[in-house]
Amino acid sequence: MALSESPIPPDAQHYLVCGTEDCKKNCQFYCNDCHLPMCEQCRDKHQKNKKTEKHEVVPYKQRKHQIPLEKCKIHPSKHIDLLCEECQIPICSKCTTTKEHRGHLFTDLEMVFAEHFLLCHVEVAKIRSYFEPTSQDLKTEIAEDVKEIMRTIEDIRTSMKAEAESVKKCVDTVTLDKINHVDKIEQSLLETLSGQSQKIDDYINYLHDLIQTFNGYLSPSNIEQLTFALKSKNLIIQPIPETSKPVPPVFTAGQYTKEDVAKLLGRITVPDKIPTLNQRTEK
Repeated sequence: MALSESPIPPDAQHYLVCGTEDCKKNCQFYCNDCHLPMCEQCRDKHQKNKKTEKHEVVPYKQRKHQIPLEKCKIHPSKHIDLLCEECQIPICSKCTTTKEHRGHLFTDLEMVFAEHFLLCHVEVAKIRSYFEPTSQDLKTEIAEDVKEIMRTIEDIRTSMKAEAESVKKCVDTVTLDKINHVDKIEQSLLETLSGQSQKIDDYINYLHDLIQTFNGYLSPSNIEQLTFALKSKNLIIQPIPETSKPVPPVFTAGQYTKEDVAKLLGRITVPDKIPTLNQRTEK
């Protein structure tokens, strides 16, 4: 995903003021060299100025984010601006000369932050474009399954009652027993579906929390927080919980004689087959 396709980050305001002194116009651009937001007029002046004409000025959404300024605890006169690839800790330029980091590789911390910032946007986009809507679709399917189960159970009740009318009083007792039986099946199936629905609800809440976590990584207030974000395993989005299509019972009408009242009311069975998983594949 290109930066230009990323949504406006949480640190952006609804109305951004130009960062040029005494200018209150709306900010539309950003100088990556000066780390200065600016309006269109100030951008034109900036690019015409011989001292800044070669600066990289981009639309505000495409700006490079400046890392938090923090003094090195070992070398207080220096700012932390590098990442030691081997130690995976932020350091200053003077730290590179110490024996602890001798021979190590170093990366510009601002570049690392930019890559991490982009990664967070990509992951948030995945959640919003696939994981959350797919979870909502599954929840809708489960709701339809609930309706279908209830319709199926109701059809079974109707069939049972129709059979019971044919054999009068001797059927009434058996009818009650079998209705209780089918009610238990319905309760069991609905409890299963309710459990699946709750799993999806919990997962959707997890996705919302994860979005907040990613958003928190986008604007770290200090180097320690940024370092934690770089090492965090929370960037891995947990897969959508598996759900399964319920297998509704099937009513089999019986042949009735007075001696076989139970058979007249039919049998209620749940097919012995593996439930179909509601599988979704990430695009």
